[in-house]
Amino acid sequence: MSLLNDIIELKDEEEFFDIIEDEIKTYEIQYNEFYKKLFLNNDLDKNECYMIFKSGSGGLEAMDFNNIILRMFLKYFEYNKYDIEIVNMQHAEQNLLREAVIHVKSKYAFGYLKKEAGVHRLTRVSPFGNGKLHTSFMEIQVLPIIEKPTFTIDKKDLRVDTYRGSGAGGQHRNKTDSAVRITHIPTNTVVCCESERSQIINRETAMKQLYSKLYILNEEKFKKENDNFKNDLESHWGNQIRSYLFNNNLVKDHMTNKEYDINTFLNGNIDEAIKSKIIL
Repeated sequence: MSLLNDIIELKDEEEFFDIIEDEIKTYEIQYNEFYKKLFLNNDLDKNECYMIFKSGSGGLEAMDFNNIILRMFLKYFEYNKYDIEIVNMQHAEQNLLREAVIHVKSKYAFGYLKKEAGVHRLTRVSPFGNGKLHTSFMEIQVLPIIEKPTFTIDKKDLRVDTYRGSGAGGQHRNKTDSAVRITHIPTNTVVCCESERSQIINRETAMKQLYSKLYILNEEKFKKENDNFKNDLESHWGNQIRSYLFNNNLVKDHMTNKEYDINTFLNGNIDEAIKSKIIL
């Protein structure tokens, strides 16, 4: 009754709307906390994560599609005020994107984004082709960041290579071998980092990626039937979670069977699509 009593005692309209606005904000906070407890209650859901964007089959078209999806998520992160860092970018010819690694630093990043992992399919008249419809693929991997790993990695199992960073970030970084590539030889798992000028920092970041990837691989080995770990490193190209149909001007989500306007979707308005999958 306190809200009703406050409204009755109001003397002007501005006061009324101020109280309503405050109440709405309070309910939004309470709803978000309830939502997290109800749907994001796995051990790793609170963690930050890495998102890896990889072009698949389709040549130049697939790498361009990879660029499109990365831009879509960058807009989504901006709208939702996510704290992110670009860890690694691998470009190919015509400045197309072969692979990108993004560190999403916000709390609950893994819980919100884990079901974005999988294969995304594009169908459109390719600007790189002969005017015919072309289908290409890209894959997203979502890896929880493990701050305190419960396992160790034998240094003898690692091959560490350094090279000059190829992306933006200043002349100094591109003139020194500050970028780091680490290969875990037993599993042939490769991670890279070239986001910093310091080789030491890049190596530390690369090792965090490696722990995340090996964690998922280990969990997949023993929990193949556990839905929490279906976003593994080696998701198959047949595991399509979403189709982007330019000729039909729509995006179709194969997990929820919902459809979205493609222009709105690619502009980063994907919050509803992400949350729809969380409650499944």
